[in-house]
Parts: sequence; structure tokens; C-alpha cells
Amino acid sequence: MRSLTARGPDRVKASGDATFRAIIDKVPAAIFIFERNKNRLVNSTAATLTGYSQNELLQMDFWQIIHPDFRLMKKQRGLARQRGVKVPPRYELKIIRKDGKERWLEFSGSLIKFHGKTAVLGTAVDITKTKIAEKQLQRRLRDLQALQAKLVKANQAKDEFLGVISHELRTPIHVITGYAGLVGEGTFGELTPELKKIISIIDDQTKKLVAVIEHILVATKIVSGTVGASKREIDLKRMLRELRDSYPSLLTTGVAIHWDVPSELPTIRTDGAKVTQILTHLIDNAVKFTSKGRVSVSAAYEQKKRWITFEVSDTGIGISNRDIPHIFEIFGQANSSVKRPHEGMGLGLYIVKAFTEILGGKIKVKSEPGKGSTFRVLIPCVD
Repeated sequence: MRSLTARGPDRVKASGDATFRAIIDKVPAAIFIFERNKNRLVNSTAATLTGYSQNELLQMDFWQIIHPDFRLMKKQRGLARQRGVKVPPRYELKIIRKDGKERWLEFSGSLIKFHGKTAVLGTAVDITKTKIAEKQLQRRLRDLQALQAKLVKANQAKDEFLGVISHELRTPIHVITGYAGLVGEGTFGELTPELKKIISIIDDQTKKLVAVIEHILVATKIVSGTVGASKREIDLKRMLRELRDSYPSLLTTGVAIHWDVPSELPTIRTDGAKVTQILTHLIDNAVKFTSKGRVSVSAAYEQKKRWITFEVSDTGIGISNRDIPHIFEIFGQANSSVKRPHEGMGLGLYIVKAFTEILGGKIKVKSEPGKGSTFRVLIPCVD
């Protein structure tokens, strides 16, 4: 079969050759030999494919079975090939069967000598099922793209909603905080011990609410991809000292915070605000899940690797291996039961991981239920 379809005219003496006809009738591909678009020889597969008998096909021009949308192209290519003009050797087209059904074919042709005249030897394979599958796949792809566009739009609307709501909530909260402060200072008269306690609760709860709103705003920006790193030279030792000073050594719950910071730490180029937020979230998280014992914070400089390693460990409730992969998901607080003994929306660790990656770092977790957790953050010292 390869010798019949090779490039360049091949001399095929087919006249009266019953053996040749018997051979091509065994070929699973449809075979057409046509000269100036007139069918001269077809095999039985061509008859099965088109629904016409072999005799009917021999009384027809080849282009008569071609779908109208492809007739001009096929006639032009066939005539051009017979004149020796180079045309694509393989292409797809549609035919109309005798019963009116349409079929897709992959057609290839080459020049031969048939009865001493230049003709085209064409082979065709039915690819209708493949084309139907492609069309279905394209339709599904369009549906998925449309769904993706809707999800993106919905996600954007959600982010905008969270951003607007968070922004609008801050204004009345600041007003409440301001008036509570004035009342607490005795501006409107002397306070009884009971009122002082109430004002203290208002102040404490509004601070927590402001923190939640800030977390939502940050998380919204992370999701939208609008958070970047603003890197500059940072005095690491000073940054850690200021962070340590913002926490008492012994909390009212009885949990102690222990700091292990070496006396010599380098100046690094990074986003100091984000490093501070990373550590603050980790420390607050450790304190929240530790009812007794202590929280330890340490820093170390790995000179060879040019990394700063921060560790925050606690003696709290710990995290199960099953929950560890999910703790960095947005709203992914491991304890998601209805009765949650610990406050929080599950945004802190999501922000920690996102900020760490923005700074080019990585975070690791080790934990054992009932014994505590250790979070290790590695931040590069250079860009």
C-alpha cells in the first residue's frame, strides 16, 4: 500500500488486473482512483463508507459525494495536484452518504499513472466519531470556561463585598472605641467599679473585632493577588526586641512567654512589617491554644544558607496529623465544630503562610495532640 501512495507518479498497471482489485478490496481504508475528478476505481470499503455501490461510484464524479462546503476546495486541490502543483497531502473534509447522512473523512492523495494517464490515488478514513468527540470536548471546554468566568466574577464580588464591609465596619467601631475611652477616662463623670469593668470589656472586645476586620482585609488582598513585599534593610535584633516588649512575660492566663534571641543577629533585607505579622500571628495562635505551660519564641541565623529561622512552639493542645494539611487554608481552623472553645476565624495561619511565601520563605509544622506544636519559619536574608 505504501508503494501506491508514495510521492511522485507511480506507474500502476491496474487494467484487467484482478489480483490488484482483490488486494485493494481488502484494504480497511476507502480507496478512490480518479482522473479529472472522475472516479476510475474504488474499493469495497469506499462503497461501504459512502452507501453507494462500486458501480454507482464509477458512474459519478468524485466531488459529487463531497459536502457542498468542501466541494470547491476539493476540486481545486485535485486539479492542482494533477497539474503537479504541491498541495497538502492530508486534510479533513465531509461527505454526504447516499442515505443523506454526513461523515467526516481524513483524506490523503498522491499522483499515480493509471491506464497511462495521470490520476489521483486517494485514501480516506472515517473520523466522524473523533470529530463528534472533539466537538463535545470543545463544548465542555466552553462550558467550563463560562463556569470559570462566573466563579471568578463571584469571587471578585465576594472579595469586594468583604473589603467594603470590613472598611465600613471600622468607622463605627472607632467611634465606639473613642467614646468608650472618654467614658473610661472619666470625661463624663466618675465611674463606679462596675462601669469600669464594663468599659474594659467594651475596649477588649472592640480591639478583637478590629483585629478580625484587619485579618479579613488582609486575606481579601491575598486572595485577589494584590499583596506584595516592600523590602528594605531591617535591624532584626531591634525588630524582635520591639515585638517582645509588646507581650508580657507572664499572661493573665498563667502561660509564660519565653524568648530565645541571640545577642548577635544580622541586618537583613526583607519586609519587616510582614515578618512581624508572621510572628505575631504565630505567637497569638500559640497563646490561644495553650491553657498551661509556656510559649517559646526563638530566632537563629544560618550563615551558610543565608536564612533566618524563627520558631514558635507551645505546650498546648497540639494538632492531629489529619488536620495539619488544612490549618493553612483560609478559614481553616482545625477545630471547626459547632462548640468551639477557641475564638478565631482561621485566618491567622492562612496569612502566615501567604506572607512567608511572598517573602520567598517556607514554613514547617511539627505537632502532637496533647503535647503542643512547633512552627518553623525560614526567611531568606537577601532578595
